[in-house]
Amino acid sequence: MEFRTLVLVLAIASASRSSTVCPQGCKCYKNNYSGTVAKCTELDPDIQKFSSDITHLVVENFIGEKDVALTPMIFADMGLDRVATIKIVNSTLRDIDVNAFHGLTHLQEVNFSHNRLILIHPDTFKNNKRLERVVLKGNPLQLTQVLDQKGHHFLNSNSLRELDLSHCGLTQIAPKTFSNLENLELLDLSGNDLTEIKADTLANLVNLEDLYLAHNSISKIDPNAFIDIEDMTKLSLRGNPIKTLEGVEISGLAELDVSECDFEILAAATFDGFQELNTLNLSRNSIRDIDPEAFYSLTNLKYIDLSYNMIRGPLDRSLFTLNKKLETISLAGNKEMRVFREMFGTFPHLYYFDLSDCGLIEVMDESFNNMHNLAKLNLSNNYLQHIRPHLFEPLTHLTVLDLSNNRLHFVNDKLFSGNKKLMRLSLAGNAFRHVPAALFEKTPDLEWLDLSNCRLITLWNITEAFDMRNNKIFRNLHYLNVSGNKLVKLHRHSFISMENLEKLDISNNPIQCTNDFSHLMQWLIVNSVMPNKGNTKHSTNLGFIANNIEWDEVLKVVCPINTQNSHKAINHKTLFKNTKNPEGKLYQAEKIPIHELIEPISFKGPEELTKIEPIEEPPLVWPMVLIWISILSIFIALGNLIGLLIYRSRRQYRVLNYRSPFTTSPLDNHFNIRRGNGRSPYQKLYEECSVPAPVHDKKIKIVTILENAFNKNNSKV
Repeated sequence: MEFRTLVLVLAIASASRSSTVCPQGCKCYKNNYSGTVAKCTELDPDIQKFSSDITHLVVENFIGEKDVALTPMIFADMGLDRVATIKIVNSTLRDIDVNAFHGLTHLQEVNFSHNRLILIHPDTFKNNKRLERVVLKGNPLQLTQVLDQKGHHFLNSNSLRELDLSHCGLTQIAPKTFSNLENLELLDLSGNDLTEIKADTLANLVNLEDLYLAHNSISKIDPNAFIDIEDMTKLSLRGNPIKTLEGVEISGLAELDVSECDFEILAAATFDGFQELNTLNLSRNSIRDIDPEAFYSLTNLKYIDLSYNMIRGPLDRSLFTLNKKLETISLAGNKEMRVFREMFGTFPHLYYFDLSDCGLIEVMDESFNNMHNLAKLNLSNNYLQHIRPHLFEPLTHLTVLDLSNNRLHFVNDKLFSGNKKLMRLSLAGNAFRHVPAALFEKTPDLEWLDLSNCRLITLWNITEAFDMRNNKIFRNLHYLNVSGNKLVKLHRHSFISMENLEKLDISNNPIQCTNDFSHLMQWLIVNSVMPNKGNTKHSTNLGFIANNIEWDEVLKVVCPINTQNSHKAINHKTLFKNTKNPEGKLYQAEKIPIHELIEPISFKGPEELTKIEPIEEPPLVWPMVLIWISILSIFIALGNLIGLLIYRSRRQYRVLNYRSPFTTSPLDNHFNIRRGNGRSPYQKLYEECSVPAPVHDKKIKIVTILENAFNKNNSKV
């Protein structure tokens, strides 16, 4: 035991001796992926010594009494001979000795951005054979004046791959500036004051792949400026006053960004020198006219952005005829587009099309017939009042559709009948008063629905709810937004088919406080549905108790406790009555408090939790049974009435042989009286309490005969 204790003590002592030494003004910590980092607020070789395991040095915001200078072998003398990255930023570094980095054989990256450097000796990094990245961003470099006078190169390095000289105030680049950086792959010159790219500006950069010239003042590019570059794949000229690229040729270029430039017209030959291009950004120019053949040479084009220009519609139908590899097209923000119609050609790979904010008043019926694989379509912020019933029928792979902020009052129930894969749909900002549930019958995968800021006065009634449940409408819905409408009453049956609902936004509606609303709150809590509250993000994994608190805030707004109006107030404890924690879906606790919820809910312990009872789902069958019974009763009553009328119409009140119910008439079977002219015998309608007396044309008086018979009977008696 004593031996083991001794070994443990020695191990601890050894570990303490080999632990990182962090000097004054620094904080040191280990990075599991890249070694040990020393983060300092000052740099003083006289008092700072670092342990040999430091691989990253970071000095930020160091502003001393005088400018900082890096003396010969300063880092090696401080014990940083194994350092891989050195970062001195936002400080007062002004001078770097040519031997400052001697002995740093592991150095891979230096970052001296936003300091006061004017010039760096060309051989400063000559002996750092592993150096790949140098960042000098935001320094007042004077390359032109110094290099022109001495005829030197900027840097000599065979290992350097990336060089950042952005925002350095450069006005021009001397011919031999980058000649000794033959392996350079990325050069960032953005944010300077360059006015042109000459033929020898990029001389000898044969391996250059990415060139960033954004936000300069370049208006002219020599046609031979890129002649030595063989493998350039990306060029950014964003934010320069360039009007055309005719005559410029860069073979192999894949990505071209000429956004925020001064293009007004795209001629047929504008992009003839960029035949391998697959990404083209022309957004935020002043493009008014496009030649139908402007993109004919770009047969490999996949992504094109023409957004926020001044393009007028309708577009020429042959504009993209030869661009069969197109995957995304953006025409957003061209407010004079007005009408969109079908484009000639086939687009089997097109999956994203943006026509938002184009001032569209009409989208022709066959506009998307050749875009069968389109997955995302944006038609928001236009002036559409009507959408043709079969417009989206060809888009069988559509998953995201944005129709928000148009002027739609009504859409056909069959509008999405061909979009069975639709998952996200926005109809927000339109003028709907009601959106029928039948509209979503053919979208079983719908997960996200936005109906906010419309004019909805009701959601789905109980009949629609019955259909929704039977047809599994909204079964996979996770998010529903009905905020900003005119909903007064909310019922639980409107949501009963939404088995997977996670977030619901009902804010900014004039909702009345009713028992139906209380029942809806119970259902939302039991099913772990969270209130979205506008743009506030909530985790859908919050516990059951937290969920109660969330909806309690909503309830307090709709049903304030202190109000006198019974239609505006309801006891908050009703919200938490008869609620149950579903297995595997809510918080682990099986009980919730049933305190008076005048104040926000507080939970002190399990002893305050009571068992909760399940909410029964509203029976949708019995109301329908009652309705059908009522309808059947009405039909039976109508049948009886019709039968009675038919019976009455066929019955004739003719009493040819009257038989008293009390006496037997002596005229029975003796008198078959007819009128002389052969007409039917006249039969007087009976009168109440009177015996009918037939009238004979030979004036035979029946009354006299009756009297004689009566007298004979009396005489016998």
